[in-house]
Amino acid sequence: MCRPPFRGYDHGLEEPDNAPEQADPHFDRSGAKITREGGDAIIDHADAKVASARVVMGPGIASISDADIVEMYNEILDAQWGLLQQWNKTVVEEPPGEKQIDYYEDSDQWVPRGDVLRCIIDDAGPNGEVTIHIGDQELSLSRGRYRRPRN
Repeated sequence: MCRPPFRGYDHGLEEPDNAPEQADPHFDRSGAKITREGGDAIIDHADAKVASARVVMGPGIASISDADIVEMYNEILDAQWGLLQQWNKTVVEEPPGEKQIDYYEDSDQWVPRGDVLRCIIDDAGPNGEVTIHIGDQELSLSRGRYRRPRN
C-alpha cells in the first residue's frame, strides 16, 4: 500500500494549487537517528520539520536492527494510512435553526446532536468565566464541567 506523506487529516478541503510536491511516502532512515530508550525506539527524522516518533518495541529491542525498526515503523504508518482511507470523513451538522445539543438530566450532560457545533466562546461570564453560546443555549464551564444554562 502506498500512501502520500502525512500532512494532516482530510477535512474534505481541496488541495491548494500551490501545494508542495509529495515526497517518498515511506520513512527513509538516511540522515535519521534511531536511539533506544528502555523498550522504545526513538526515531529522530533528518528533516527537523518532521516530529520525532516513539515506537514501543518491548524488552527484545536490543536485538532488533535499525533497518528492522524502520521496516516496522513503515508498517505502522501503512496501517494508519489504511485506516484513514477507510474512515468516512462525512460530518453531520444540524441545519441552522435546529437544536444542536440535547441535555440529559440522568447524566447531567449536554450532548451534541451532530459532529459539528456552531458556537461562540467568550469570557463574558462572572469573573471572566468562559461562556459557550450554542444556538440559544448559554453554557459555562465550572470546575471542568458544563453547568446548566443560565435562563
